[in-house]
Order: sequence, then C-alpha cells, then structure tokens
Amino acid sequence: MPKHDTTTHQGNEASNIVPSNQPSWEHRPRPLSKLVLNTAKFTRPPHKVRQALLEYVFATPVSIAEFNRQKLRLPYGLWIADDGTAYLFNCEFELLFVWLTDATRPECCDLHWNNVTVQEGGFFYSDRSIYDIGPSNLHQALEALLGAWEHGNRAMAEVLEAWLLGQHKAYQELIQACQKDPA
Repeated sequence: MPKHDTTTHQGNEASNIVPSNQPSWEHRPRPLSKLVLNTAKFTRPPHKVRQALLEYVFATPVSIAEFNRQKLRLPYGLWIADDGTAYLFNCEFELLFVWLTDATRPECCDLHWNNVTVQEGGFFYSDRSIYDIGPSNLHQALEALLGAWEHGNRAMAEVLEAWLLGQHKAYQELIQACQKDPA
C-alpha cells in the first residue's frame, strides 16, 4: 500500500482511530468563559476605586511568577474584630497592619491574633483568581490598598476593601454557578 493513501479501510484491516476511555467533549468540564469572567475582572472599577488606584499605584504589568514572589507582602484579607479593630493580613495569615478603632493610623504589628473574635471580613482573592482575573490588575488593586493603609488614608482603604471583597465574592459565585451548570 502506498504511504500517501488516505482512504478509509473497511473490514478487518488496521485503523488509525484508537478507542478512548475519556468522556466525550460535550461532557468534559469547560474552563470559565471569558465573557463570564469579565464581570469579575477589575477592568471597570468605580470612580472612587480608580482614584485610589491612580493615587497609590503606577500600572506596570506583573507576571504570575512575580505576583507569587510578592504574595507575602500583599494583603490577602481583612478581618474586623468585635471592637471594630481592623486586621490586614497576608496569604500566610500573618498580620501586615492593625488599625485600632480609635487610632488615626494603622500600626505595623506582629501580634498573634488567635484570640480575636472576628465580626466580619473576608478575602480579597484566591489562588485560582490570580490566573482567571490576571495578576497585573489584582496586583495593582492590592498595592493601592496597601498604600492606603501605609499612608493612614482610612476612607480610601475602606473603598478599596469593600470593592475587593465584593469582587472576590462575585468571582466565587461565578465559579460555583459555572461548576453547577457549565453551559
């Protein structure tokens, strides 16, 4: 048989199709569509958030590797204690800053906060959201939040905190919805 024969052979002859145990393409989990994720991306922040981003951060592209190198110095979440004290922490749950209720500026602190009763708070991102949302926009928002805390700008910090917490919550809801119904 010539090497360039591309005709299909019938009967007991050899075939170039190998049966597979993999589910068909229709039944495989799909990645989140870009259209769905656009609502969770940081592409159109509200006016006050844009102000904070412009005030504290210069937009420079950041790779995922660079983002991961800086994770320990970036805020990962916020918890508010019963007395109103705000705790900003990194991805290892190490305190970055503590903002006491009656203080005008936060303090850098390495207190152990195991005995703190958390009233509210949450996370600004997850490890997966770095890949889906993109490291540059997330890095810029976290840098702006860190800058607001470092400069003692409570009003700007609260705007950024609320926005980041809301974005992360929306992202988590999208993930759950897509896992239930990928279509």
